[in-house]
Amino acid sequence: MQSNKSYPAYQYSLIPNTWRSPSPKGHRLHRRSALIPVLAVCVAFILCICWLSNLLDTTFEPPSPPSCDPWQSYGHLNVNTDVPEENVWRPYPWLQSTPSPDAATRACTPPPLMRALRESLNIRSSGLQPYPPSLSDELLPFLHNRTVLLVGDSVTRNTVQQFCELLGKESIKIERGHTWDLFDQIPQEWIPAEWAERENWEDWLRDKENMSRPRVCYIPEWDFAIVSIFHWGMDDTDYWRTKDQYNPPGLLEQRMQVIAIPLLERLALPETEGGLAPHARSAVPDLIEISSTLWDVAKWARDDLDAHEMTITDLSSERLEWWRQRVAAVVREAKDIWPTSTLVWKSSHWPSDGSAKIDWFMGWSWDNPDAHRPFFHHNRLLQLDHAARSLFLPQPWHLENPQAYQSWKRNSRRNGLDGVGYSNWGNLLLGQHAHQQDQLHPGALPAAYLWGDMLLYQLRQATGFPTIESDGHLPLADK
Repeated sequence: MQSNKSYPAYQYSLIPNTWRSPSPKGHRLHRRSALIPVLAVCVAFILCICWLSNLLDTTFEPPSPPSCDPWQSYGHLNVNTDVPEENVWRPYPWLQSTPSPDAATRACTPPPLMRALRESLNIRSSGLQPYPPSLSDELLPFLHNRTVLLVGDSVTRNTVQQFCELLGKESIKIERGHTWDLFDQIPQEWIPAEWAERENWEDWLRDKENMSRPRVCYIPEWDFAIVSIFHWGMDDTDYWRTKDQYNPPGLLEQRMQVIAIPLLERLALPETEGGLAPHARSAVPDLIEISSTLWDVAKWARDDLDAHEMTITDLSSERLEWWRQRVAAVVREAKDIWPTSTLVWKSSHWPSDGSAKIDWFMGWSWDNPDAHRPFFHHNRLLQLDHAARSLFLPQPWHLENPQAYQSWKRNSRRNGLDGVGYSNWGNLLLGQHAHQQDQLHPGALPAAYLWGDMLLYQLRQATGFPTIESDGHLPLADK
């Protein structure tokens, strides 16, 4: 779907002089000769305008210095599976010839938003010093009456559940028959014939299908809601329509239209009318996080196996460009639906190469040695991560070349991708597969806690509150 935004094309044309004088020849030559300076001035003026336009484009709109982004800063992930509050990203401070106790204050330090949120709900690991109440008031005022929409796969679904549990809550599963289930409103032409036969399924099969239905995590103390909808990657052929956990429609854009929009509108109603909270809420999300990787790579792996090819070879240029075009189309659709919402693309985590033989992902038998191939090999995940970065981030050398940076910005606007953020969450988890809950999904620690810190930070920025990065906000127990 092309963006409905249009951008004017600046065209300069020189209109030939057609003036004719009825005066005698001498006078005509005199007037033509008098016109030469005028034409010269006009041409000089036009050239000056062109030059100024180019100057404005490259000199007066240089790439602004990147703001302090803790999770784009070089650092290390502190992991403690016993103490949630210690699972934080720690950027490196400036190198000092002599270690200085205040060196950390010069690092781009993440604000402890998850810690503050847990403290506000009276949740704290034993042995940690309590935060002063004023700190939550300082860090969390942006959280009141906010909604975040997540568009992702089972990793997103599980992360929402784990995030909720870290806050002492239980996520809500919107299964068939739930008061918020609006499945009956899906257009019949978007429901594949193969799926219609499932109405007679047994309950255990229905449970699998419910795994891909929406989840809601609601924190009533802050009137803060996270709504997650499931999708099957960038595929546009309904490839997964026979999968156990499938429910229609298969196209991601359609799922935003007939699942996300109606669900957000229903949740926005007051509780007395079947909504989420005692009062009416906005149906427009403040922040939208989109991600897609694992279903895409799984489909290509299945195609490769059907063709008796390897699943660890690099993705072809054709596959990568197709995926980039699909991601761009999905992002444009989201921006068209919710033009005032902030969008963020989330990077994928990295399942272990050694345990990436996700045969159960396809429902294949362990007795089939031909099917035991890696589905999520790191080279393919890296390719998709760079493909996504190419859409939403300038190249590092662009920041030192104003003209190249402006060209990138214009191209981003022209393709409807301007203003989309990039979450480095998955890359920060590289090497943490020892803490996965199974072959594919990250565990709550460190992944869900880290994700919560990053999401709250992005939401704070999206809602216009000032950026906070200071080690001074961390009590001694956290340093």
